[in-house]
Amino acid sequence: MLNIFACILLTIGTVQADNPEQPQGADILIIRTFSPSDNAIRRFERIIDSNTDRYVILSVNVHESSAAMLESGAMNKTTLALANAEEANLKISKIFGNRVFFYSDEDMLREFPTLASVPKFHMGGIGLDSHAYFLHEEAISLALKQFEERTKISTRNKGVWVLEDDVEYTGDWKALFDKYSRGADLISTKFGDGYDIKDEIWKDYMSDYFRSSFISDGRFVSKHQEHVVYYSPKFRAAIDLELHKGAHAQSEMFTATLCRHIQCTQKGIDYDDIDSEFYINSKHKFTQEQMLAHAKEEFNAGHHVLLHPVKY
Repeated sequence: MLNIFACILLTIGTVQADNPEQPQGADILIIRTFSPSDNAIRRFERIIDSNTDRYVILSVNVHESSAAMLESGAMNKTTLALANAEEANLKISKIFGNRVFFYSDEDMLREFPTLASVPKFHMGGIGLDSHAYFLHEEAISLALKQFEERTKISTRNKGVWVLEDDVEYTGDWKALFDKYSRGADLISTKFGDGYDIKDEIWKDYMSDYFRSSFISDGRFVSKHQEHVVYYSPKFRAAIDLELHKGAHAQSEMFTATLCRHIQCTQKGIDYDDIDSEFYINSKHKFTQEQMLAHAKEEFNAGHHVLLHPVKY
């Protein structure tokens, strides 16, 4: 009997590419997701519908151990999370077809063998160890490579937007992306310098090459938030080059520090486009009922702002 992951692959193989034809210079928009909710899926549909002039794809993290763990019959938080993820993956494969690209830690390691020297992070919530949890740049590079292989379209001269699946925007997504596209090499939120590596929880989750090449005085790094990020073609090429040379670190630290090191141009998303109270890293400040109610209020009031995290 085929497991769900195999069924997903068969489903994708039989769906015709549904990306509309875009102009040669069209940006790529990657939505990174794991086990999306039905509300998240509807948000993906809204984003796709409003961005017909961009290549919109979904990059989905999967775990190669899922089938064996689920077939074992064990019932715990890990198998429950994996079962929910596989159900969601089958659903998004049927809805989005060839827009969906899957990757695993093993795929990342095959593409970047130097990753073997970096410890995995234990995700206590679902009881799994993972590289993908904190090394997003490797996953983005994989998604772009998969896109090229499937579509035969080069990504070399394309700007790349990356959106995490728990971000909401109460306006028109296309208008937001259009406002900032091609505006700098790196566009994001809360870019800052001078973070002491000894105070960072990610200090032990990086490669020696990254530490020796990019951390000034062996101590200080830059950081930003990457819930919504734009990368210029030039900066994506620089990231990919360093990844293949063995630079690996928590992604918000990696890209900000590399950008500062090579003197790329950086721009922040305007404060007017962010709900300062409801755009945070902590998922414990507000309940999801409060987040949903606030999103509806902002939408009805005509306030176009980013919210994070939305888990409803």
